[in-house]
Amino acid sequence: MEKERNQVQYLWELVNETLEQPSYYSSWWTTGILNDSQVPYIEWYKGCVPTSIAMIVGYLHNYGFDKFPFIDHIVYSDGYDGWIDDPHASDVINFLVDYWHLNRDNEYAVQFWKIEDGVWALIRHYGYIPSHNSVYGDIETIYRGGWNPLEWNDYSAIVNGVKNWNMPSFVGLIHSNKYGNHGVVAVGYKYHADNLGWHDKRLWIHDTLYKDSPIGDVYEYHVDGDFPLWIPGAHYDVLNFYPVGR
Repeated sequence: MEKERNQVQYLWELVNETLEQPSYYSSWWTTGILNDSQVPYIEWYKGCVPTSIAMIVGYLHNYGFDKFPFIDHIVYSDGYDGWIDDPHASDVINFLVDYWHLNRDNEYAVQFWKIEDGVWALIRHYGYIPSHNSVYGDIETIYRGGWNPLEWNDYSAIVNGVKNWNMPSFVGLIHSNKYGNHGVVAVGYKYHADNLGWHDKRLWIHDTLYKDSPIGDVYEYHVDGDFPLWIPGAHYDVLNFYPVGR
């Protein structure tokens, strides 16, 4: 019995020593994140979707699309129809609010199939050409919607956007446990992969509500497990932005 206890103690100490080694985590996790200082944080103002798109617009300006307005790194607001302390962020958000006809009556909620049309109108408004074909436009957008919350396709779109294009993604969460229906900006990813597949998928996000982390701090959002399989339609959609000729 004593021998067995010693063996268990030895194995427990071995596990702890392994977990304490940085090399263990570097081999376990695959990660990538944008330069967070280039992506604005904007407090919720007239809807999570227009607020999230405004953050991406601010990043596009910093990335070299300087016809888009400069937006401060941290932008505060009082939420609805009052004040927001960056006039350029206000301009972007109010353009989308007007385009989508958002107001208090509809709780500033956007039907998911209207999101890309509004983004295209916004891109044109600032003098760029939106496109699904990179040969003929300035900014290519690809909208991916799917009803399977566990499929790799939508998550890989975020990974590819960060890894291959150095661009954030808009992520629309539908019936999630944590947020319900909500929009956020993904600025990075963190996942584990082995011979059995993909596991423990996470995102680094800029939320608009900042309930889990203070504004100015990127939040690690655990995607896996946040979409209950027993609720029909629980999933997330992704809108990618790709720079053309950059």
